[in-house]
Amino acid sequence: MTRRRPSGTHMDKKSVAFALPMGLTLGGSNIWSLQMAEALRDSGHAPALLQHPPIAKGRLFALEAPAGVRCIPCPWVYGSRLGRDALRSLAQSYAEVLPAVFIPNITTAAYAACAQLAVRHAEGMRIIGIAHGQGELHLQWLKYYEPVIHRFIAVSDEVAELLQESIPHRTGDIFTKACAVDIPPDSNRSYSAAGQPLQIVYAGRITNHEKRVHLLIPLAEALVKRGVDFRLRIIGDGGFRWGLNKAVRELPPEVQKHIAVEGPCPPKEMAAVWAVADVCVLVSDREGTAVSMLEAMAHGCVPVVTRVSGTAAVVEHGVNGFVSDIDDLEAMTDHIVKLADDRSLLATCGRRGHEKIAAGYALADYRSWFLDLIQAAWDDKPRAWDASRPVVMSGRPSPRPGVWSALGRVFARREAPA
Repeated sequence: MTRRRPSGTHMDKKSVAFALPMGLTLGGSNIWSLQMAEALRDSGHAPALLQHPPIAKGRLFALEAPAGVRCIPCPWVYGSRLGRDALRSLAQSYAEVLPAVFIPNITTAAYAACAQLAVRHAEGMRIIGIAHGQGELHLQWLKYYEPVIHRFIAVSDEVAELLQESIPHRTGDIFTKACAVDIPPDSNRSYSAAGQPLQIVYAGRITNHEKRVHLLIPLAEALVKRGVDFRLRIIGDGGFRWGLNKAVRELPPEVQKHIAVEGPCPPKEMAAVWAVADVCVLVSDREGTAVSMLEAMAHGCVPVVTRVSGTAAVVEHGVNGFVSDIDDLEAMTDHIVKLADDRSLLATCGRRGHEKIAAGYALADYRSWFLDLIQAAWDDKPRAWDASRPVVMSGRPSPRPGVWSALGRVFARREAPA
């Protein structure tokens, strides 16, 4: 999908503030925000992190803010606590970085705080909305707060098309851009040789919401039944981590010995993980464009993933990876067996995957594009919030009629014969 590229010449030194509504915890939107904050810092600009308290203190893996990036502590405002006083306090924290471009990322609280500021301070602020995934709430936030959002970034073509259906009058302001990754300078890596265990990695949130990590267990059982020698490393953190560990401990020894639940890994250390992995797996039923998949492919690791948002633009089935339908563990097992039996195919797919990511998903190129987008937002006119309209999107929205059929239409268009 083609989007008009924003133009810009020289961005001034206004702040760019990234909201971290879940605190400095491990997650795709946070990792992206820290990457962009570092890039802005290195370019001589003034990034800031609007750091909300983590929802589960002490339980989730904590990220580190980049050196030289300003952190603004924000009050606790979750759930029913997002009343008038709490919102006013949150907006006051956000106001510390004015004038600024705001990236609310996720949660009603972050968008509501920006809308509150935009009632009186619209001249000194711009807002960029990110559709990090195809979840209904992402679309609802962007639709409700659209009047004050200057530009939209959708992380896949499928998400962009859903967003277009939701706010068709803003089509020209919607840009498709998956997250970018560091590209290793040397693509001459080795793979597990025939007769050695195939090295498989899942890296991401340990949750059954969207990621459906519980399916890794029947996948491992199926591989054992097919006689595959493999090691499955499960790396990450989340609410299902305890349950996953328990489920693995209850497996028969002949399956259990193939699986290691390792917990979280600092983002900067993941390159070493991917450098020795042969296959990355995702069993999700919803995604944006999975950053772990992009990182893995950048290091020559072959993706075996479900057909979700973002895969069509990156994975060419049988060429640089393998795609199966959601819930089709039998097909996914077949793909892994094929790679285990043919290590030359493994290496060929890995090399092609690296080439694909290097050509279109390099972090250096994304930085330049993102700076241009920010400049274009500043060149646009201010967008004030109508004071007569509630700044808090009430309740948890019910699913928009036809959202899943709309997603089905997106995939049907992509898979229809020419």
